Amino acid sequence: MGEIQVSETKLITDRLPLHYACLTDDFDTIKLLVTRGVLVNFPDANGVLPMHIACENSSVDAVQLLLSNGANLEDPDANGKLPIHYACQNYMYGDDLVAFLIEKKVKLDVPDTRGRLPIHYSCENLGSNVLRLLLAHNVKLDVPDASGWLPIHYASKNGHVDKVKILIAKNAQVNIPDASKKTPLHYACENWDTSVVKLLLAKGAAVNYCDENDRLPIHYACENRWCSRDILILLMENRARLNIPDRNGRMPIHCACDNVNIDTLKLLIENLATVNVPDKKVQLPLHLACKKGNTHMVKLLVENGAILDIPDIDGWLPIHYASENRFVDTLGVLIGFGAASDVPDVNGRLPTHYMRRKL
Repeated sequence: MGEIQVSETKLITDRLPLHYACLTDDFDTIKLLVTRGVLVNFPDANGVLPMHIACENSSVDAVQLLLSNGANLEDPDANGKLPIHYACQNYMYGDDLVAFLIEKKVKLDVPDTRGRLPIHYSCENLGSNVLRLLLAHNVKLDVPDASGWLPIHYASKNGHVDKVKILIAKNAQVNIPDASKKTPLHYACENWDTSVVKLLLAKGAAVNYCDENDRLPIHYACENRWCSRDILILLMENRARLNIPDRNGRMPIHCACDNVNIDTLKLLIENLATVNVPDKKVQLPLHLACKKGNTHMVKLLVENGAILDIPDIDGWLPIHYASENRFVDTLGVLIGFGAASDVPDVNGRLPTHYMRRKL
């Protein structure tokens, strides 16, 4: 009796020792516990069963042992995830277990509470063998989850080049937007993955598709400081529009300046991006460059026609932002190009007031 009580002792998460044995993939302890009569179908506080944990760890031996002692493969956790969902999460060793589960005739088309199928999980993580196994059993490619994400959204966002190749080879749709109207190309640009961008464009990805915030893929590419120049060239070669504002009136050039991406800014200007376009706060790219104190960007903008003395919605000129942040070098550049230092904002304050306030 005492041994049974030990095996069913619960911690604050309502997990039994069997849960933890499965978590550490301690087969000897798992075997000991199940032969002593521990409850193999006892859920923790999140509805997670020992079987779920064993599948997440891709332990074929543990799964077989649990099955032979009364566990089953169709019980969901509190989020509707089945053992097959957990098995597909494992990117290193999941293929052996997934193959075993498929042999056991588990259902591959049951969504969890977020609408995710096993194939969604297989595309979120590294490794392509699980995805290949699922596709070999004719799972559907273009079923959206509750957020409208297709498997190719997950593969594109996470930069899984091999998976994107596999999905495209199976004729996955590349222009279906998710609930926020983002396509896989938006996510690939957001995560600056040149290879994925190239694959999607070769498949016909829409380069000028607007998401719910009226942002094009190139907006996302430009706001990433680490974005590859090659991505921008690819987008431009595919006729990406450079002067389309998003919902906040920001164009790609605003994004580049706000995120201090000098190489992106150069490329945009070389390809005729407008330097004097205001966003909805009436801020020009120059305002944003001065906020960041990047003298190279400020010089580049002014040398390409940026107007120095246009006030934004608060009456601030670019020089006000440089002064507030005490960017002395930026101030020197602005004044050297002829920026006015005696223009007040809507509160009657000159640029020098803001610099003194910081001292």
